[in-house]
Amino acid sequence: MTAERPHGGGEGPMLSSEFAWIAELAPDEGAAIPEPASGLSQRAHVLSSLGPGPLDWGIQLGYRVADGITRELPVYSRQEGAFEALRTGTESTTLQLLTALASGRTERAATPESLAAATDFVHRRISLDEMMRGIQLGHGIMANAFFASCAQLGELGESLAQTRALSERMFKFFDLFVAEMSAHYRAEQLQWERSDTRARLVEATRLLEGGSPSPGTEQRLGYALDGPHAAVVAVGPQAEAEATAAALERLLSAARCTRRLVLHAGDGLVWAWGSPASESGIASAAEACGLPAGAYAATGSIATGLDGFLLSHREARGAVDALEAAPPPGRVVGYGEVDLLSLLLADAERARHFVARELGPLAAETAQAKDLRRTLAAFIDERGSPLAAAQRLSVSRNTVGYRVQRAEELLGRSVNERRLQLRCALLVRELLDEAEPDERRAGGGPLA
Repeated sequence: MTAERPHGGGEGPMLSSEFAWIAELAPDEGAAIPEPASGLSQRAHVLSSLGPGPLDWGIQLGYRVADGITRELPVYSRQEGAFEALRTGTESTTLQLLTALASGRTERAATPESLAAATDFVHRRISLDEMMRGIQLGHGIMANAFFASCAQLGELGESLAQTRALSERMFKFFDLFVAEMSAHYRAEQLQWERSDTRARLVEATRLLEGGSPSPGTEQRLGYALDGPHAAVVAVGPQAEAEATAAALERLLSAARCTRRLVLHAGDGLVWAWGSPASESGIASAAEACGLPAGAYAATGSIATGLDGFLLSHREARGAVDALEAAPPPGRVVGYGEVDLLSLLLADAERARHFVARELGPLAAETAQAKDLRRTLAAFIDERGSPLAAAQRLSVSRNTVGYRVQRAEELLGRSVNERRLQLRCALLVRELLDEAEPDERRAGGGPLA
């Protein structure tokens, strides 16, 4: 196939004397010339300044470079259109290198087509490392082709000097190219991540608020909604939000989650979902995720499908809300550890009325009332055994007996009546003790 031929301006070759052989470059006769992928203006410049032979040689080499990269790094061929984006960049870079060598000037190395390819790689989630590996491979193929042509077409008596000059000029070009491409990739990645993260957060929020998934929901989330999900919600200082998100990434990775979604929800709040193999895997991974100072987190139970995605998040969020009064810094708590407490505190005002109704005078702010509550909780937990409760509290059995009797007097009933409600009220009252010490020290009444 013959390449589309831009109209040259008839300027003739503009060559530095040391690389005059570039004008003699010609395509391989046994290989077809691919359809050009680079821009028409660039090809017109090469045609007018160097001639048709170097242009077709550059188009062929650009294709060969892209093909060689793809063979080594299949990531460039797995996605539709990725190879063409790559080839546009490699062809344009080859022609740019031809122009730089011929003119003896290297003002820039990365062309608009090359930079556009880098932008495309960001959007396709081809990593910077993968792009840099592709650049390294491509430069190796280009260098070999230029050295071979120099040896074949250059002045025989000046071969060593020409090879040295070619090496210096090419690698100066390659160094500049790497710097320009990596800087462009990082800038584009930052902009893309910001917009991409916003889009994912908007989509996740829409689902959490009861919206129905659409055909593009999973693509916008970057996360599949089928299969099992375990949600994690973390709260920490706003300044440590990145470190908190990184800790959740480590947790999900350690739990062998094949799919992961981590989102900054604002004000130090981070949401995450993953698809773990087991809840025990999440629990063991949580022990070593390394939350930053001042942060704490909770996990929801594993559930399946869209309903599971929503339920697990609600559990994790409810658990974090329950921990808000007395958070365990640096710790990830499973929903099962605080599920009852989370349900009790779902409506804080009703929880306060519940405690006041169940405990009555036993909810007082005095040190004596607090000792009675602690003893009563231990007595109930130990199934009514004064001896076991005494051992837990490191007091005498008689002290336990006296305190339980005094608590029953304040309650106006036996501890065996509404036993579950009583224990829950004691648990919520204990949490409120830790939640609002300043308010109560300022003179507020019980549960005020």
